[in-house]
Amino acid sequence: MPADNNPARLLAADGPVAAVLPGFQPRAEQQRMAALVAEALANRSALIAEAGTGTGKTLAYAVPAFLFGGRVIISSATTNLQDQLYRRDLPLLRDALGGGIALAVLKGRSRYLCRLRLGRELEQGYGDERAECLAAIEAWDRQSPDGDLDDFSGLGERDQLRLRLTADNDTCLGEDCPTYTDCHVTVARRRAEAADILLVNHALLASHFALREQGAAGLLPSCDAIIVDEAHRLPETVSRSLGVSVSLGGMTALLDDLRLHRVPAQLLDAAEDLLVAARELRQRLGERKDFDWQQRESDTEIHNALLTLRRRAETLIAMSAELSDETGQGSLRRRCRTLGSRLARLDFPHGSERAAWLDIEAHDFRINDAVLDAGAALRRWREDSGVAWIFTSATLALAGDFSHFSARLGASEARCEVFDSPFDYRRQSLLYLPQGLPDPSESAHTDAVTDLALALIGPGGGRSFLLFTSQRALERAAKRLRSQSDLPLLVQGEAPRDTLLRRFREAEMAVLLGCSSFWEGVDVRGSALSCVIIDKLPFSAPDDPIAKAESEAIRRAGGNPFKEWFLPRAQLMLKQGVGRLIRDVDDRGLLVICDPRMSSRGYGKLFLRALPEMGLTRDRDRALAFLRERRGD
Repeated sequence: MPADNNPARLLAADGPVAAVLPGFQPRAEQQRMAALVAEALANRSALIAEAGTGTGKTLAYAVPAFLFGGRVIISSATTNLQDQLYRRDLPLLRDALGGGIALAVLKGRSRYLCRLRLGRELEQGYGDERAECLAAIEAWDRQSPDGDLDDFSGLGERDQLRLRLTADNDTCLGEDCPTYTDCHVTVARRRAEAADILLVNHALLASHFALREQGAAGLLPSCDAIIVDEAHRLPETVSRSLGVSVSLGGMTALLDDLRLHRVPAQLLDAAEDLLVAARELRQRLGERKDFDWQQRESDTEIHNALLTLRRRAETLIAMSAELSDETGQGSLRRRCRTLGSRLARLDFPHGSERAAWLDIEAHDFRINDAVLDAGAALRRWREDSGVAWIFTSATLALAGDFSHFSARLGASEARCEVFDSPFDYRRQSLLYLPQGLPDPSESAHTDAVTDLALALIGPGGGRSFLLFTSQRALERAAKRLRSQSDLPLLVQGEAPRDTLLRRFREAEMAVLLGCSSFWEGVDVRGSALSCVIIDKLPFSAPDDPIAKAESEAIRRAGGNPFKEWFLPRAQLMLKQGVGRLIRDVDDRGLLVICDPRMSSRGYGKLFLRALPEMGLTRDRDRALAFLRERRGD
């Protein structure tokens, strides 16, 4: 490690970081943030830091973490950022600072290949195509350093084979597994125990603390500080981690494992009866796309099917008492009890503290619930841990006000700071608010947005992101664009996200259509991107189960759900989408927000105040001139 332990000086123009990182530019806000992170680490206090796009927040928290001297856990919302930090950013920084820091990454067990399940699949003797894929995975496993299936390009995240080759907390046999000693998860946890800096994701972090609070062993080693990147995603992750989830697929997997381990006949019968009841519930759900959980008692067939499922779950719990740790089947007993207790809990009405919903798929269903007040749990976890907590993201404050986010964290006492972007948005960007578009609730709105996009992307030479608030709108726009434009069109869902982004950068004149995950964490610099078009203000759907439950709770407390819940979340999400446009000091781009409420509603001004200070136009000709200038015409 360097003799100089001042993080600001290490990030200066003549510092060791500049000597190693190509294109490094010293930034005053980055140095200021690094100094405050170091102070929070030393004092074991809480810091909430909004770091504007281009600030260099990764280095601003990573340099103090390297200098700290204790074990630091860094949590991200996505495995993409987790891998980027582990494989690129932090090794480079370690080289710059002289080495001596042990890095490790730990993901949820469902990310790792389960060798037991691979062996079972190989024994099935599938046809040529499946057998060939399994053979490729077996060969890859022999060379893989960690069994992380994110590195095997032949399987998508939702590929059914991938799901069969991984175990989750419910299906893993733990120490009862014959492959336990060389299990990829076991090896990854050993490495985590030896690390100075451990990279995890929010779901794993939340699961760790939830288990600790229940008196169980946690999933992570002890630490001296926790740094939460992409912190705007943490409260929602915690809400879901404190809930429960049970699916038809999970019940099927449990029955398969009980059959494999030759459990007593009575227990096997109970599990089979439970699965019959679950399949009956799926049949009762029919072809419907969704189901209002709050109305289940008024639907006699669904209500009775749920009651049957609950009764059979109680029988499963009773029969599982015959299994014991001495017989090597303790993990199966725990799984039976966990499944049964979840089904019993989910069948009861919920109060103001929880939300419940039912996801319906072609041959499956999943009953879920979530805790609404993640802040209360996060406060307990922070206070019980006694370590430093750093929360950072590009979108945490609204016009400099952190009150909404700090309340969701349960961290009203934390120090809050904004570190401004070094970009000159007035010079580098232009905001275009088109006039005369239909109201977003009208069916003609998506076609009008598509027509406007066609008018802009041609003169702009493509190089555009079209961000949608719904998959339906995205698909409709993609169909029309394909019929009316010759520009390369890349559509979310037609290839993995990283593949689409690589093709977009390489094509230089492409148009990418995305929703949800493409609103954040996407970094395209330079001439490949010159226009971001957003179809609507990203308000949460009012029928979203968590939104409904939050709204009801706020109303009961005498509040206004729109002002207190919907509006601030939409503002922060819009900031995320806008952040895709300018990614470097030399970038220039046009931002188009196709929602007339930006001009017609009073809250439109609140959205404008939440955005970087850009030039503003309502004139299409000026917007086109800006794009042509950007293209060099």
